Amino acid sequence: MALRLLARATQRMRSLEYFATLLSLHVRFARAGEHGGGGWGDWSPVARTDDTAELNRALGVMWDQMLACSPGTGMLQVGVRLEGLEPVGTQMPLFEGERNRRALMRAVDAINRRGGANTVYLGSMHGERKTAPRRIPFGAPPDASLPDSDGSGW
Repeated sequence: MALRLLARATQRMRSLEYFATLLSLHVRFARAGEHGGGGWGDWSPVARTDDTAELNRALGVMWDQMLACSPGTGMLQVGVRLEGLEPVGTQMPLFEGERNRRALMRAVDAINRRGGANTVYLGSMHGERKTAPRRIPFGAPPDASLPDSDGSGW
């Protein structure tokens, strides 16, 4: 679920032409016999990026840290947030590899807009393509031009 949420957030961030410099993960746990659950949250600085694979790696490190602190009960809620957003035009990529990765991620987004959600996706998302269907977030309605995981649109 966290990978799916992150993939959707990075796709939207790229469509708005921003980079993230911070990644946050929040998890709420169920605890037997209690009303409400405990939680875990942390953030990690990341190199200025809009690359889904790079952010997935940072999320994996945080996920492992969360599991080490887990109370061993089920998870009720997972949240992923991209923060420290900077407009794309504020800095040019320093290395050719950065330009190539940005072009690759934009190509994936374009193929998914034309062919439908999950026409192309990262292998780490293979089992999660149907999770986290589109919902209306608190800030603004989702961009209907971006493909959704369940293929439904609006």
